[in-house]
Amino acid sequence: MIPTDFTTQSLQVVHAAVAGGADKIRITLLHMLRPADISGMLFASFRNKQRTEQQNLISEDFKETCEMLKNTYSSKLESIQVKFAMGDTAAYLRNYLDGEGVDCIVYAEDIKLTAPSKNSIDIVLLIKRCKYNKLVVPSSDRVIRHQQEMGQLKGNDLSVLKGGMDYAITK
Repeated sequence: MIPTDFTTQSLQVVHAAVAGGADKIRITLLHMLRPADISGMLFASFRNKQRTEQQNLISEDFKETCEMLKNTYSSKLESIQVKFAMGDTAAYLRNYLDGEGVDCIVYAEDIKLTAPSKNSIDIVLLIKRCKYNKLVVPSSDRVIRHQQEMGQLKGNDLSVLKGGMDYAITK
């Protein structure tokens, strides 16, 4: 599972997720929203309106980038899908992930997700509190910057540079 705010920047994490997977992997791009008032959820018209609002959050640029990723990683990527979850607690997130059969949460701490909707939840905050397998990766921008820095350094200068391409696996 990769958290998303429907910007192409949030899709940078897909590269690391695919690189770390041995077999074909399934990627779920998850966006969390505050749960609606339960009385409103009883009406089909409310649910249809809610679905339409959710789909309007996904830009054409985001959809095109997802398609490009599917084509680029077709040999390692079984599927990539966007899902919405309605909850605002770490316990809800954990239960949702268990129910969906998610193995690992993959995210980059240096990518700040925005709130595309007034009902969007700060999912990274919930991820940090959620007791679940996590793979924290650097963003593609950070990896490129690291490679550029490495190219500029010579000899003993290399010993000063720490971190960079390391991934941290946490539980």
